[in-house]
Amino acid sequence: MRQHLIAALAATTTALLALGTVATPATAAEAEPFGMITGKVTAAATGLPLDDIAVVGYQQHTQDGVTLWVPVVFAETGPTGDYVLYGSPGDYRVQFVECADPCTDPAYAPEFYNDVATITDAQTLTVTDNQIRPGVNAALAAGHLVSGTVTGPDAEKVTDGTVTAYTPDGSGWEASYSAKLRAGGTYAMVVPAGGYRVGFVGKGRHYAPEFHADSPTLAGAQTVTVGADRPGLDAQLDLVQVQNNQFVRPTVNGVPRVGSTLEATSGAWLPEPDPGTAYAYTYAWFRSGSAAPIGSGKTLLVPEAALGQTITVRVTATLEGYRPNTAESAPTSTIAAPATPLKSTAPPVISGIAKVGESVTVSAGTWEVTPSNLAYQWYADGKAIPGATGATLAITPGLLGARLLAAVSAAAPGTQPGIAYAAATPPVKAGTLRSLVAPMLTGKAKVGKKLKVLPGQTAPAFATAEIQWLVKGKPIAGATKRKLRLTKALQGAKVRAQVTYTVPGYAPLVLRTRATRVRS
Repeated sequence: MRQHLIAALAATTTALLALGTVATPATAAEAEPFGMITGKVTAAATGLPLDDIAVVGYQQHTQDGVTLWVPVVFAETGPTGDYVLYGSPGDYRVQFVECADPCTDPAYAPEFYNDVATITDAQTLTVTDNQIRPGVNAALAAGHLVSGTVTGPDAEKVTDGTVTAYTPDGSGWEASYSAKLRAGGTYAMVVPAGGYRVGFVGKGRHYAPEFHADSPTLAGAQTVTVGADRPGLDAQLDLVQVQNNQFVRPTVNGVPRVGSTLEATSGAWLPEPDPGTAYAYTYAWFRSGSAAPIGSGKTLLVPEAALGQTITVRVTATLEGYRPNTAESAPTSTIAAPATPLKSTAPPVISGIAKVGESVTVSAGTWEVTPSNLAYQWYADGKAIPGATGATLAITPGLLGARLLAAVSAAAPGTQPGIAYAAATPPVKAGTLRSLVAPMLTGKAKVGKKLKVLPGQTAPAFATAEIQWLVKGKPIAGATKRKLRLTKALQGAKVRAQVTYTVPGYAPLVLRTRATRVRS
């Protein structure tokens, strides 16, 4: 077993040498300068010398701004318990170890010089060139094996992590002994007799550290008394629980009134999700007068049963790989009675001409409280006109003949919207076409030639123009095109064109050109 320990420590040093981070240790036979640390290792209980105890010398090494004590020189005790530790000049801390982790049948507990459990508390020994530093002795206490198995929340074996035994240091508890988790989630740690608090840290999932007897803190952990081997000191780790940011708690937004809708915010949670993952939230609503939930989901329609009480929402946050957690909002103010509709004291009135191409406007009317918001809806013969939600309505051809009605909705703080209706208009009349450019004739008024009528322009535009040629005020049969060939029969007569304009929803507009006499 000692050979295994020496091999393990030597392997650590070899790895550091390969990185160029630790100087090669000097020995008496191969390098100068060098010094020696000597001493004797005995059993504390009997004073008898101990053979085959590994002695390890550590020196400080700094890499990337981190300073650690690393093993650099090694020795073993002989039958008389004596050892000689060779090394280059420098500062050392010395450890005495019977067997390496995992140690299955220990007789003695490891320790550092001078009779301390940790390298942090160990005494520093300075060795100069060609100096022998004698009397670095150790009396090892009997060792007891603390062992067990560490599992996760799904009973999976936690095969990577650390188990640490803490000892009292006067003002608290100090990490003194440790062992690594191995295959099967097992560990084995050698400690002297005494009282310990044992902590478990797992890797591989988001395991929450814990202490013996399921304590989340060292201060609240149960002390384990060790006077013999202590097998079965097991632990089942839970996952880290997500936490609500205390500065961004869940909130309830909306008017706290019966019949109104409240909306919850989820608050902010830690840790931040990894890329590709996100929090999921569930909601539970409560009124102060009952422990039973009154709703779920992000929103709540305030029930009548909550009148005179307050409402809170509890948000449960879930993130893959972590344990869910719940946070509660602050209560709302006291839930008020449902609001009553705002009352109209004078109805709205429609002004304007109910005629295609014109506009009509509805007034707001008068209300018992000045409205903070107004909304409008126009109707034609009792049916809502899509998109007609302004105070003014432009009357389109499709409304010809319909009676127009307007509804005004008014709202004010503390009230529900009230609705008032304006009296309907008479049936919408046809619009009036206007001539912008009168029709006119072009060409020579001479037998054998052609006259052409230019239709002109109207408002609205795009009117359909129907043409009828007249002679002596009477229609010429079949003469309905824009051009008219002047025949001998028309010689000496006056001709003109009559243009009839039509647009859907508008009354026809009939215009005539000036008459012209046909010459020979």
